[in-house]
Amino acid sequence: MKFLLVLLLSLLNTASAGNITHLKMDSWSTHVPNIILCNNIQMPDRVINNAITQWRDRGMKIGKVIRKSCSKTPNYGEIAFYVDDKVVGSNAGYAIRNVYTGTNNIAYARIWIRSYNLDSTILIEHELGHGLGYTDTASSGSIMSEHGAIY
Repeated sequence: MKFLLVLLLSLLNTASAGNITHLKMDSWSTHVPNIILCNNIQMPDRVINNAITQWRDRGMKIGKVIRKSCSKTPNYGEIAFYVDDKVVGSNAGYAIRNVYTGTNNIAYARIWIRSYNLDSTILIEHELGHGLGYTDTASSGSIMSEHGAIY
């Protein structure tokens, strides 16, 4: 039953998630970002690959997925995923974009995910959206829903 609900919500999300261009605040005009899975993060490959595929289908350019040890600050051109239940607080995930001074060009992004949410494709896709430059929306059918109605 839970699987069917998740599948239904995924299909609903896929159908309505394309209308998000108005949510774009910052952009990756200097780099094509690589996705970094830090410090032996136990995120399944299928989860991150599905999230990346959804964003590529929306027209986003995304580089390679790399698993490596990371410091607290990613390199320029990286969207780094970390596991940290304390940083995330009461949220399921949390993302911060750092832009070049005086621009809307993203230099790098950091995303923290709670340890028990690493297999949530929709959550990973949502937080990756923040790393790619999108803000939340009040629309409950959007991948960028601020209330997490889709995940």
